[in-house]
Amino acid sequence: MKYSFFTGLEENANLIAPISVCPNPFTDFIEVHSTVDLIDAEFCLFDLTGRKVQSIMLNLQTRIVIPRDNVTNGMYVYLIVRDNEILGKGKIIAQ
Repeated sequence: MKYSFFTGLEENANLIAPISVCPNPFTDFIEVHSTVDLIDAEFCLFDLTGRKVQSIMLNLQTRIVIPRDNVTNGMYVYLIVRDNEILGKGKIIAQ
């Protein structure tokens, strides 16, 4: 079992869902695309200090648009998690 240094959650070596998050960099919104449903998954955005700055429950199927809200310019790490399992992860820049 391998755990993420960043979150302490169990990492899935073969990420279940091929997920893309775009545009990168983003200005107004983040769009999440997946070939599988992401119902009951959570999209979490962390700043580089590890502080969670945004958390959105994904209750739609394969395409989700997430508004920028109060996210300031900078680099962020995102995780898409369901049942304490990481489905997707990456880095994204807010401009």
